[in-house]
Amino acid sequence: MHFVGGGSINRCARVQTDRGQYFIKTNDALRFPGMFEAEEKGLNLIRELSGMKVPEVILVGTADNTSYLILEFLEQDVPCWKDGGFILANMHSMMRGKMFGLDHNNYIGSLPQSNTQHATWQDFYSQERIFPQIKLEYQV
Repeated sequence: MHFVGGGSINRCARVQTDRGQYFIKTNDALRFPGMFEAEEKGLNLIRELSGMKVPEVILVGTADNTSYLILEFLEQDVPCWKDGGFILANMHSMMRGKMFGLDHNNYIGSLPQSNTQHATWQDFYSQERIFPQIKLEYQV
């Protein structure tokens, strides 16, 4: 097992087994309930709508108040952010004419993030992204 950076929220490791390499993330299940289940949904949605190469989820679960997410390990290529940006923009453009938001909430870093659906992008962005951050900053 080789521990790798995962920010301040998750503990992350690359693990080599006789079946291949895996990327494992763990965190406090009580502090971040449902984080990895939401991440699995997000990865699957990105794969389905964009065709981008994202790691396959092997297993998500909880043991002894520790949540874990086991992913296919992908070797890091030289990032092509321009191509990735176009792919994600195209994915979002396919959603035009539909509701803005998701059928599930997730996290932005360690903060719970609402994805309540709205009829317009402006309403979604202001109500679900901007106003929650303002409320956090000013404790309103």
